[in-house]
Amino acid sequence: MPAPTNRRQLLAEVFAARARIEELSWQSATGVRHDESEMAHLGLHLSELIEAYRNSLGSIPLSRCPFTQQVWSRRMDISGLEGLWWDYEAPVRVAEMEPEHFVALTGSLRPSTLLEDFPFLCKPGPEVPYVLRFLMQRPGIKAVMSRLPIGPHEGTAITYFSETPAAGFAVPNEWGSSRHAFIAADGGLVTTQDRISDDEFDYDLRPYLAQGQLLWIHPDDGDLALQSGVSDCPYLDQAGRRSPLFISRGQVWTAEDPPDIEESSDDIPMVDFSDVMAEIESELDAEESPAPRAKAAPSPPPSKSAAHCPHCGGDVRPGAKFCGHCGKAMPPPSASLCPACGGEVRPGAKFCGHCGQSLK
Repeated sequence: MPAPTNRRQLLAEVFAARARIEELSWQSATGVRHDESEMAHLGLHLSELIEAYRNSLGSIPLSRCPFTQQVWSRRMDISGLEGLWWDYEAPVRVAEMEPEHFVALTGSLRPSTLLEDFPFLCKPGPEVPYVLRFLMQRPGIKAVMSRLPIGPHEGTAITYFSETPAAGFAVPNEWGSSRHAFIAADGGLVTTQDRISDDEFDYDLRPYLAQGQLLWIHPDDGDLALQSGVSDCPYLDQAGRRSPLFISRGQVWTAEDPPDIEESSDDIPMVDFSDVMAEIESELDAEESPAPRAKAAPSPPPSKSAAHCPHCGGDVRPGAKFCGHCGKAMPPPSASLCPACGGEVRPGAKFCGHCGQSLK
């Protein structure tokens, strides 16, 4: 069945496929009988859906390099936060070659009261625009702020450029993502995951504006002309939360103001799809094998004993990559990364559990 061309229908099928894969994985782990071929077919269908979504991403002019005056664009989803581009744990994006002076893309977002309901964690930054102090302290680096709508929400893209080749420091993860992925000059995919402390967020923009280190683009300027100086800067003195936002299932919160634990813990997705894809792999192997194999005894039900968040002490499911109570990242396990989506996969896995990409 071909993937839908309608965005809403496409996303609905993605979420339905993921939910069904989770359900079948649990049935298999608990010894419940199910159609052994369905898991494999779902994995392949999910891969097709993900690829259709990735191909639908348009190139959006976001910023302008202050050193070359060239407009910089990024293929992204600005139709709403329910798009897979905004899935913090497993973002579906297009890795692109970066221009010579480009360093990083971060951002902030002021959410509308019309919050989408989606089954993944979105981390679009704080409400108030900011700069990263450690980057602005490096010689030759300038930042550019520009505004763009993300569905009904107000986003601010914060793009960093360097006059000279930038190296020797941590590169922040891309806006709304748990990683930074790009195509290197040799054509290879490069993925980095550098966690930047919230203490590096500097909301006092005036010194950087006065020094000409922070430039800005008027929100209504389709030509993306660079502006400088404090006067008339629309990004100053913004009201809002100055902590990174966490959004999922129609809820928005910060680490300082988490949702009610009893009501939220089951709503935040914590699925580790590596086990799911292991099930798919075993079923595909069974289909390809010419000789019948004895059916293994059902595995015992997975333990539901919870680990504890080192930040807030709340219970989290084993294998979770973030805490559903405070939203902070859990210590990451060692894992490989999918070359298609950048999601974590088990070493030796044949399929990515986030996007369905074959890893053979």
